[in-house]
Amino acid sequence: MHFSHYGAVLGLLGLAVEASPTMQRDLVSKSEDKLNLARTSSGTCSCDLTQSWTDKVLYSGVIAAATDAAAAVDLGIALPEASVAGSVDLSCGSDFLLAPKVKIDLGGIQSYLKVSLDATAGVSESVNLFSNLDLSLAVPGLVETDIQVGVALDLVFSVSAALDIDTTFNIQFPEGCYIELDVLTQTIINSDLTGLIVESTPLSIGSFISLEEDIDFGVALRLRAGLGVAAGIDVVGIDIGAGAMISLWANLFEYTTTFSKGSSSSSCSAADAFSLTAGLLVDLDFELGAEVDLSLAPSVIVTLATAATETVTVSIGAGSSWSWPWISGSGTASGSGSGT
Repeated sequence: MHFSHYGAVLGLLGLAVEASPTMQRDLVSKSEDKLNLARTSSGTCSCDLTQSWTDKVLYSGVIAAATDAAAAVDLGIALPEASVAGSVDLSCGSDFLLAPKVKIDLGGIQSYLKVSLDATAGVSESVNLFSNLDLSLAVPGLVETDIQVGVALDLVFSVSAALDIDTTFNIQFPEGCYIELDVLTQTIINSDLTGLIVESTPLSIGSFISLEEDIDFGVALRLRAGLGVAAGIDVVGIDIGAGAMISLWANLFEYTTTFSKGSSSSSCSAADAFSLTAGLLVDLDFELGAEVDLSLAPSVIVTLATAATETVTVSIGAGSSWSWPWISGSGTASGSGSGT
């Protein structure tokens, strides 16, 4: 596992956590308190997120066509080195039909990402890294009907202006980390993120990038989980029409930074902050298909944990380690992005 030069550790309600071998900042918790499917009668399913990438181009080419007012925008996103390990586990209690709550266990999930990015202007984009739409969750008390489950993992990027950068991210969820939601009230009612480690190191910004004005840069690792409840499942207090779709989107880390002109031509300052956010949406008249629809985006997002802003110095020089075709003067689009 790689560690960066600075990072953040989440302490829940002031609880002590084990030290990490990096310089760290305290996160403030705002909570109140395997590719294969594993199914048991207790109402659980597990989705293994384990993946690794080496020199993987996620997108390369024109992301926004030229207009009368602006030139075309080129975007390149690559993972020179990246990995995700661990599983996300979803469970519902034995009293789900009376008190419909779903627990999403994040314990043991780890990820290291080295990201190379070049954008010729401001742009936002999301790229799917992993998805499994063929999962199911047994409902305690029901024999013939399961809840459909789908899980996806995305990288989400945004830049306010042209940027060329290499940066790394590291995240570790200790055992016991979870988010719990209440379908009846359509709220996130509990979470425990004790000991969460989130780290980042901006390595270098390209020397041709203008810092006459500040540049805002955002990166998030987004988990999407969807649960499809058939109309035949009778849940107390809920009037299910064609079907119910429960959609949880959680930014496992949300890294935001503002790059500003430094005191010398060889470096700049970067004011960065971390947060973990999540949103829940329940549609009680959703026509279910053969697979779970993970496109249903929550309209309300809540912050479960934050870290204070910290300013660091970033070198100006090589920038992105990738050879993007528009920098050399030619190339066409490739990859698998989807605009946000």
